[in-house]
Amino acid sequence: MKHAYRLIGEHHAGRLKIAPGKYHKLTELDGWQLFKLEVTVSGLRPAQCPRFIHAVNSTEFVALAVAVHADNYDDSALQRSARERLVAFLDS
Repeated sequence: MKHAYRLIGEHHAGRLKIAPGKYHKLTELDGWQLFKLEVTVSGLRPAQCPRFIHAVNSTEFVALAVAVHADNYDDSALQRSARERLVAFLDS
């Protein structure tokens, strides 16, 4: 996870570019952008790679959801859960 945090920070600071096929903007809410990072893991098919969903604004970063293939997760449900967590975070 530390590596993923560093990559995201470097990407948003403009010092590193994450491949567009691995980093997806999902939506925007109250000045926050919600992104999904597909972490490439050797030996796994793309559909099995871990997903890391987070939100960023101009100065902050919030981790919202993480899933690995062993969890047999549903990508849509993971994204929905992350959006709900972002709304709860903004309401607090």
